[in-house]
Amino acid sequence: MRYLVIEYKGSHAISNPDRDLVSYEFSDNLEHLRRKFSLSPVTNEFDWQIEKQGFSLYPKDRELGILLIDKEVISDNIYGREIYPLLNNVMRDSQLEKIL
Repeated sequence: MRYLVIEYKGSHAISNPDRDLVSYEFSDNLEHLRRKFSLSPVTNEFDWQIEKQGFSLYPKDRELGILLIDKEVISDNIYGREIYPLLNNVMRDSQLEKIL
């Protein structure tokens, strides 16, 4: 499964470890995940873009956020060093850690 959506509760700041996993889903179909979680493509050049850095961060409200991750892209670039610590902070599920 190439794409991963992680829904979390807590801070949206990448450097802040105060997060809890709410849910996650893997899929090979990016459009399915975008529709299901209402995730529009990021068009702001200053935000994280799944097409460039391998992940997008979507603050849904003050305490709820979603990460959309392209595991193939992120594993091969410098942004992986930024996002993997965030994932480790969010994830409390050992199965998810093994898959990544």
